[in-house]
Amino acid sequence: MANSNPDQSGIKKPSGRPPGTPNKTTVAVKAAIEQAFNEAHPKGPVAYLKEVAKDDPKTFLALVGKLIPKEIKGTLQVNFMDDIMNQLYGDKAQVIEHEDDKKELIQ
Repeated sequence: MANSNPDQSGIKKPSGRPPGTPNKTTVAVKAAIEQAFNEAHPKGPVAYLKEVAKDDPKTFLALVGKLIPKEIKGTLQVNFMDDIMNQLYGDKAQVIEHEDDKKELIQ
């Protein structure tokens, strides 16, 4: 079976948009939204956002929520067991950590 669009060397030319190339309609819609956002308030987009935050905090906070990462990878080490034990049992309480990360309270 022959290639549908070979060049002179017989190698098939790629058809369609290269990967990662945005759709023209998507680009046009994003540009229109950006223009509308910039023109939404006579004092500019920051003033518009401040007005939305004041008049409709739920909508503003939904927008802010889009800026916060959904997932953060990393490690966190918290050493608050001594403080908790001291509050519950006084300064005489001791927390002993074992090799298998189990903790026991000694009074």
